[in-house]
Amino acid sequence: MEIYNVQVLQVAPSLYMFEMRKSGGDTLEFHKFYKNLTTSLKDIVWKTIDEEKEGGTQGGINGAVVAS
Repeated sequence: MEIYNVQVLQVAPSLYMFEMRKSGGDTLEFHKFYKNLTTSLKDIVWKTIDEEKEGGTQGGINGAVVAS
């Protein structure tokens, strides 16, 4: 069983920031899930200029800002 902590904050009426962390369960399964999630959301996630230059934060989207 996987256990995740997710926090979603509304920054503006159509702008959200979220953070997701694994708090229990299998680490390998979490990384598979996380990779699938980040790949699926790549078109709606805003990245900083530094993340664009570096290719992201290890393929992740922690603290990402998402427009709705």
